[in-house]
Amino acid sequence: MPRWGREILILAVIVGLVVGLNFLRQRFAATVDDSSTSAFSTERQIADRAARDQDWFTAAANFKILTERDPFNGYAWYSLGDCKWMQSNPIQAELKRERSVPEPNQARIDELHRQLREIGMSAIEHFEKAMESGRYRLMAGQYIAAVHVALNENDNALEMLEKCLDDGLPWRGIYHAPQLSGLRDDPRFVKLSEKNRQSFLRGPTLFVNPGRRK
Repeated sequence: MPRWGREILILAVIVGLVVGLNFLRQRFAATVDDSSTSAFSTERQIADRAARDQDWFTAAANFKILTERDPFNGYAWYSLGDCKWMQSNPIQAELKRERSVPEPNQARIDELHRQLREIGMSAIEHFEKAMESGRYRLMAGQYIAAVHVALNENDNALEMLEKCLDDGLPWRGIYHAPQLSGLRDDPRFVKLSEKNRQSFLRGPTLFVNPGRRK
């Protein structure tokens, strides 16, 4: 075989190897992508199922995994904040009982409020991440206000509600939300009500939520 023939043969083998390796690389990448997508979907299913079962700790753990895989996933951040705040239900119940007895234990009340605030600040941090995503901005903002109400921080709650109203949150949902009932006697809340009276007169709606947990 002539020298130039051997060179062409060697070149053809090299090209074939390059094409083959590139094909294998693309198939491997596709397999990894499919695996990642499948794992992401599975984690969300586990998280949603746990949330429906009110297993807030399991749900929160799985939603946290989703936020780590996709830091811009508004649904995961919103749901993580929701589940985190739901973990405070036993604390809120005990706090209510402690405050209702004839001789409340102030030291215990202070400790419960500290625990509630710690959970609340964590939930607010997650809701703020959800607000950055855009899609869950108004729902997350309303929940931030609800957390502030539970922490007796009406100034912060009203500031967030006014911001959400300016961004398009329906006033009817705010006025009738049980989570915000602690604001109804606040003169500033009444002022907001008057400011948004036309929207309010259309009738009551439920507290805004994604409809996953009822």
